[in-house]
Amino acid sequence: EMSVSAGNTEYDPETAWNAELGMRMAADDWRVEASAYYTDVRNQQLTVFPPGKSTGRMMTNAGRSRSYGVEAQLMWNPDRLRTHVTWAWCDARFTDYNDGNNDYSGNRIPYVPEHTLHAGAGYSFPVGGRTLDVDCTLRGEGPFSWNEQGTQREDFRLMLESRVGLVME
Repeated sequence: EMSVSAGNTEYDPETAWNAELGMRMAADDWRVEASAYYTDVRNQQLTVFPPGKSTGRMMTNAGRSRSYGVEAQLMWNPDRLRTHVTWAWCDARFTDYNDGNNDYSGNRIPYVPEHTLHAGAGYSFPVGGRTLDVDCTLRGEGPFSWNEQGTQREDFRLMLESRVGLVME
């Protein structure tokens, strides 16, 4: 019987093929960016069970996955006003992943949100030789799953953030 230890455990390196196509334009106070991407990951290092077992997790080159998506950003920053809207969509899935007990091929990769959104505005007020910055941002992300099975999911959620700062220059 062969023992499994750090000394005799080897993993193939993960390899990823990435392709991205994008554009960026700027004019006066406006800036627009957009891109589309595709990523193919092979020899993905994942935690699996020994075949037929429900305990005794181990690492192996168990998977292959692919992700594709789009991202877009619009910014308008005239004078002391700052605005931005950023949105992204991603479809990240296992294309080949069997953990020894279950086949997760086709399932979403955990922790990767399908959508992300950031929209914000800010303004800088001159105050006696200093600057008072006020910013507000709406952030959103989801839905995403917390496990490979896709049974523990979280819906899209929004969070409101605000900041007030005094710049002492």
